[in-house]
Amino acid sequence: MPATQVLDALPLVDDHCHGVVRDVPDRAAFESHINEGFDAPPEGASHFDTPIGLAVRRWCPPVLDLEPHAPADAYLARRAELGSQEANRRLMAAAGALGCIAYAQWSFARPYGWPWLALSLLPFALWLARYSMLVDAGSGEAPEDLILHDRTLLALGAVWLALFAGGIYVAG
Repeated sequence: MPATQVLDALPLVDDHCHGVVRDVPDRAAFESHINEGFDAPPEGASHFDTPIGLAVRRWCPPVLDLEPHAPADAYLARRAELGSQEANRRLMAAAGALGCIAYAQWSFARPYGWPWLALSLLPFALWLARYSMLVDAGSGEAPEDLILHDRTLLALGAVWLALFAGGIYVAG
């Protein structure tokens, strides 16, 4: 099955992360996180109306028990109701598990680089599990805080890189 079909079937894939927000911010603060800059939206507009804002409204509300394309205010109210820890746990779990599935589909579909690319799935999955555990525990403000200060994450990243590079080298 082509990877595009697998990805189309997944409810949430996090391919662009600015970090996990610990506190549920007000609407203006939340919108600043779905904008590449920190400029306010034009008068009468919202960052929820941008392509990334529409993607947030399409894919994230179902993870929080809302309908896709829920109004922005309903989405933010649900995040506040759940609390940042539960909302983040749900979103990270959905994105992490599904990212692992997509990576597995890709790595096992490659006839070249065997077995290195397939073996790289193990440190990748363990890295995601460890990262999710640290997020659940409320560690770090941003991804780089967690990654650069946790030896286990650094070691898993190094093992993944070695296996991945080995697969590329063997394939080359």
